[in-house]
Amino acid sequence: MGLSLGPLGLGLTSSLAGRQGGFSPFEFFANGETGFIYDFSQSARLFQLSGGTVAVTADGDPVGWAQSFDPTNRIATQATADSRPAWKTPNFIRLDGVADNLLTTHVPAASGSLAIKANVTSASKGLICSRTVATTAAELLTNASGFIGGSVGAATSTAINGGVDVRGLLGVYVLTWDAVNSLLYRNGVLVNTTARSGAVNTTIPFRIGARNDNGTPALFADADIYYAIAINRVLTPTEILKLT
Repeated sequence: MGLSLGPLGLGLTSSLAGRQGGFSPFEFFANGETGFIYDFSQSARLFQLSGGTVAVTADGDPVGWAQSFDPTNRIATQATADSRPAWKTPNFIRLDGVADNLLTTHVPAASGSLAIKANVTSASKGLICSRTVATTAAELLTNASGFIGGSVGAATSTAINGGVDVRGLLGVYVLTWDAVNSLLYRNGVLVNTTARSGAVNTTIPFRIGARNDNGTPALFADADIYYAIAINRVLTPTEILKLT
């Protein structure tokens, strides 16, 4: 009998049995992988305070605590009250571009993937980001031209980008990397392949909605985020299509 955990936005289903075209969150972690899947349509997994108290129930409630669908139920938090995103009924969080972000406990790995369903309204904004210095990044972001882009190791969004201004457009964006290449997808379509340059850091956890620059938030996103995913392996093209 399948375990119902609720939908995960575009194309995802949480039934372990799955539906046609659906995708179980646990498929990501079937072989002991680590990471997170934050589905902001699931208000039962969101709380207003960073200690996991005061339920999120109404449009505009702050989100200070979120629980992932990964097997460890990884928690993301925001301890500062005026830096908490607002939950927008029925299925996303809204970040103000000034201070809002959620800090996760998952750090990058030598191979990995980041995925997000979001509408970002400005250039040079962090979506899911971690780095110690500019040459050790693992980041999904919009670059200075408003293109969806990535930074992996020493390669930046100047090279790793989709070539299309995505500001104001709802989309699903995926960055995946291994020891050889970094690949960027927009709405299920491969839009960039760039040779790996340098190593990612493995110590600074990801922030959702901002760059985590050696522990300090920056590049705050003014964005609506429906889900955010990270995992310490490459996602296959088939898996990426299921996300869209």
